[in-house]
Amino acid sequence: GDPTIIMDLLNDDAVKTIGQYTGFLHGAEAYFHFAHTCKRMKKLLLLPEGTSPLDCHGENQTVRNVIRFRLSACIANLQYNPESSPSSMLFPKPNDIHTLEQLAVFEKWIATTPFVHDNRITFPFASTEIEPNMQQRILEITGVMERYPKVRVRLDSHCGTVAPSGISSWFSRARGISVRNAICAGGTIANDDCSRRPIDESRVHVVAWGKRVTNVVARLDHHPFWVGAREGRGWAEVYFIVPGGREGEEMILPPRHEYYNEVENDSEGGVDEGRDNDAIMDDSDEDNNDNESI
Repeated sequence: GDPTIIMDLLNDDAVKTIGQYTGFLHGAEAYFHFAHTCKRMKKLLLLPEGTSPLDCHGENQTVRNVIRFRLSACIANLQYNPESSPSSMLFPKPNDIHTLEQLAVFEKWIATTPFVHDNRITFPFASTEIEPNMQQRILEITGVMERYPKVRVRLDSHCGTVAPSGISSWFSRARGISVRNAICAGGTIANDDCSRRPIDESRVHVVAWGKRVTNVVARLDHHPFWVGAREGRGWAEVYFIVPGGREGEEMILPPRHEYYNEVENDSEGGVDEGRDNDAIMDDSDEDNNDNESI
């Protein structure tokens, strides 16, 4: 049914009655927790008397409150998880999430995918074939894209630091295309005839960096990716792009790593030798070249 109708029915008397029934079913402690939750939600959702429901930017303050509350709760819960490794986690800030739809995607992403810890798809040394243990990650990407049809994916692909400069962009691009092909072919069974619904390629954008990024990461002793970079291994990074309600309100999950700022702001154009042969390549450079040998 319409959730607004349900909310209208939950006046104070209705909440009190539900709380009493909860107590009958599950005991006094459950009644206490229910009442405490309702009190916190009321404090969260109700604005002080005389306060405008819109802030100075025209945004709904109730929505902002819900976003701040849920974001902090999700992050706190994850950081208290003993299996988490906070040093590698990247989270959006409250101002990065603009709509309840973006908040829902964030909660799904943080609860069901491994990319909050490590957003890489890895490859064997000097290979464009995805490592077999990455298949579950490919399925996780596909699952998010199927559940949220407006979500797009950006793949930043990299080759190892030992790759020859003359082919590093093309090699990293081949890795990105390999991941894209796996994602687009990984749709779940959709019809009675067991055919699969593919992911539209237009929703997956590939940007190839050659070895410019891995050369930078190899110098970052504190970063969780530096070991692979120093071993000369490359990877592809997965970023989910969630549209907002207005232009410029896209949310990126996870937020992009800071080392991209160092590469993009380098006045010399990166750290690779022979830069003319190692320019950044994106999908616009791919026309009619997807089957080119690397």
